[in-house]
Amino acid sequence: MPKKMLKSYIIISDKAHDYARQAICYNNFASIYHSQGKLEKAIACVKQCLKINLELHGKNHLLSALN
Repeated sequence: MPKKMLKSYIIISDKAHDYARQAICYNNFASIYHSQGKLEKAIACVKQCLKINLELHGKNHLLSALN
């Protein structure tokens, strides 16, 4: 259920151009996949989160550094 909700929220946030919240969703997906032992999927989600945060905030911002 949480994954389905997160997928819907990613679509909604994309349409609303709310990329900061979209990055949060990808980070949450990464946590879910990590807890399930699906490390390749977790890494892909972290990379997507990082990409968004770099585009929004640049490389010296705290959110970019946390990824």
